[in-house]
Amino acid sequence: RDLGHRHPLPTRQSSSASGGGGEVIATDHTILLGWSRLGFRIIDELAAANRRRRHPWILILSPEGKSKREGELAEEASSQNTKHAVRSVGYVNVRHLDLVRGTDARSVVVLGRWATERHDQDVITNLLLLARYREIHPEFRLTIVAGIVRSENLGSARAAVGPDAQIVLLEEVASRMMFQVARDPGLIQVFTSLS
Repeated sequence: RDLGHRHPLPTRQSSSASGGGGEVIATDHTILLGWSRLGFRIIDELAAANRRRRHPWILILSPEGKSKREGELAEEASSQNTKHAVRSVGYVNVRHLDLVRGTDARSVVVLGRWATERHDQDVITNLLLLARYREIHPEFRLTIVAGIVRSENLGSARAAVGPDAQIVLLEEVASRMMFQVARDPGLIQVFTSLS
């Protein structure tokens, strides 16, 4: 089915998704599992990377209300040619991944509530969910990316989903960037233009 630039995202309404949106009919899309302020930056970067792709979609499973999140996205996210849709699900379960056609996605980015003590717990919980989804759907083989804030949670995150996922230690990334800027002060202009 053509998910053209001028067409709304096709959905099938589901009574179990009342108020949060129906089942999405899309393929080769990116799923943002969870939400934080980092989601806006990730959407911007994905949109830039998707410039040459035909009809790219980002589907967001958000604990917040669908209309609230869509309003924020309209104000803050640069979509370029990338379309996005939000499904409000509260706590995510396997059924919600079916709503956004998890087996047909190209990648999943796992987010936790940023700047809270629960960030890593949110991420690990969602990684466990993805591992369970993979047990139910063996064809679910795609790129999984997640960021962990505290180094002591890195092992748990890797154990939750297995070796196929890319787990990034966020404090390590930040410290490496600071070190590189200290070595080459001109890099701060590059980092500033990215942020």
